[in-house]
Amino acid sequence: MLEIHKGRTNIQEIGHISQRHGIKHLNNAAGIKVDVICETCAIKSNMTSDDRSKNLEKVASFLAYERDINDSLGGRVRHASAGRFLTTSYVIVKFLYALNAFLQFVLVKEMLGVESIWWGAQVFTDIINGREWPQTGNFPRVTLCDFAVRVLGNLHRHTVQCVLMINMFNEKIFIFLWFWLIFIAVVSMASWFYWLTTSFTNATGRKLVDNYIDKIDPAIARSQRHRTLVDEFVAEKLRPDGLFLLRLVQLNSGDIVTCDLIATIWRQFIAKRFRPPPYADPMLETPKKDISESDL
Repeated sequence: MLEIHKGRTNIQEIGHISQRHGIKHLNNAAGIKVDVICETCAIKSNMTSDDRSKNLEKVASFLAYERDINDSLGGRVRHASAGRFLTTSYVIVKFLYALNAFLQFVLVKEMLGVESIWWGAQVFTDIINGREWPQTGNFPRVTLCDFAVRVLGNLHRHTVQCVLMINMFNEKIFIFLWFWLIFIAVVSMASWFYWLTTSFTNATGRKLVDNYIDKIDPAIARSQRHRTLVDEFVAEKLRPDGLFLLRLVQLNSGDIVTCDLIATIWRQFIAKRFRPPPYADPMLETPKKDISESDL
C-alpha cells in the first residue's frame, strides 16, 4: 500500500515538473526566447535612450519575423506554420495546466480512498456542522493495531486500540490542499479560456493594435486607408505569434513599453510599405544621351 501511495505521489510530481520543461522545449522549438523578450522590455526604464532604441529594434525584428530561418527543425516548423506555432503551443500548454489540476483531484481522491472528488467540501461542511469522525468516517482518530510480543520464546499476537493523533493535522492539511487545488484549477481554466479566445480571434488582435496606432500615428488613424493598413500590419507584419508576444509584453511591462515597441514595428512597416520601387533609384536610371544626325 505504501508503494502505491509513493507511486501516485511521483505521478503528481511528474505532472508539475513536466509542464515547466514542456514550455522551455516549445520556446526552443519556436526559435524565440519569450522570457528574454519580456525581460528586455521590462528593463527598458533602466537603460539609456540609445540602448533602449537598439533593444526595441531587436525585439521588433523578432516579433516581425525578420530574422533568418533557423537551421534547426524547430525553426523550420515555426516558419512553416504561418506564424501560429508559438501561439498554438502556448494554448496547448495552458490546457495541460488545467488538465493537470483536474488530475490532481483524481489522484488525491484515490490516495485517500474516498468516493467523490468533492470530498474536501464534504469534510469542511462536516467540521462546520460539528459532525465528528465516528459519524462521518473522515480521517479516523482511533483504529485497531496488531502487534506481536515475544515471551519466553513464544510469539504472542495482540490486537489493541491505537490513537491516530496525526490525522487531526492531516485533516486540516488535506482540506487546505483541496481548496488550493480548486483555486489552481479555476485560475488555470480561466487563463486557458482567455488565451484561447484572444489568440484565435482576429478581432481582438486588431483591436489591441488599433488602440496603440491611434496614439502612435493619429494622421493614419484618421485616414480612409487606416483599416486596410492596420489589417495588413496585423496579418503580414505581426501575425498571430507577434500579437501573442505583444500581449505578453503588455502584461509584463505595461502599456508604455508596449506602445514604444509597437511604434518601432509600425515605423518599420510604413518604411517598407511605402518604399519607392527599385526602378525609381537614380542609380538605375538610364543616362540621357543627345541624339545627333549621324545616329539617325
